[in-house]
Amino acid sequence: MLQADIERRKCAEHRHKLEGENKDLKEQVLTLQHLMERGQQELVALKHDIGQLKAAGEKNTETAKGKETTQVKEFQETIKNLEIKENQLKDQIEEVKTWSQLVSRSTSEQRQALEKHVKFQIKEEKDQQDKALNFIIKGLRDFGERERTDILTRDFLKDQLKWTGYIQQANRIGKGIEGGRDRHVRVVMRNIEDKQAILKSRGLLRGTHIYLDEDLTFAQQEDRKKEWEKVKKAREAGKWAQLRNGKAQISEYSTNKK
Repeated sequence: MLQADIERRKCAEHRHKLEGENKDLKEQVLTLQHLMERGQQELVALKHDIGQLKAAGEKNTETAKGKETTQVKEFQETIKNLEIKENQLKDQIEEVKTWSQLVSRSTSEQRQALEKHVKFQIKEEKDQQDKALNFIIKGLRDFGERERTDILTRDFLKDQLKWTGYIQQANRIGKGIEGGRDRHVRVVMRNIEDKQAILKSRGLLRGTHIYLDEDLTFAQQEDRKKEWEKVKKAREAGKWAQLRNGKAQISEYSTNKK
């Protein structure tokens, strides 16, 4: 299975997971909104009850002509308790509003992250497809503007790798040869079989300081750097390690001799 297919499958699985999480979050939002609406209805009813009780309390106070009757005290206590409950209900409604906003924001952020991830995977897959027939030559002498890179590349493949087949295109990439550093050559082949045949013969270049490599996307280059770091750390620890097919291969066998 191609790496692009694996990434596409992972992306689909991730999207399915996030869609499930988004569905759960939406249900939570609806529940919170329902609680908030119910709380607001209770608050309206509570305010109505308080108003009625206050009105009844004032009437009883007038009837008692300034005397604190038992009924007046009961009304005042009831009103006090209802006001406490009203304040608690207001706090609960504000808390529900806050949680509702947080859940809604979380759903939106996850959706945006998913869309960004999907767009990246689509672009990455296209970039990998565009580079599928390419390979890179590193260390081939750079003659600057007077060079015919296509001819130089064909001669190199013929002399060093015994390859006399057809190449579609060869061109230098990079900023130039300042400081004596040769620019890499990107070679475009006609089919994947010819490309693989050339890469398999790169062992013939051992000792020449010229190297062949895949034409990697930026994301693939970053992944390879990370894998190389793993190889370096393993070797520093005395373990056997090498980079194979872009992945670190590490053995627990120690190369340190006691």
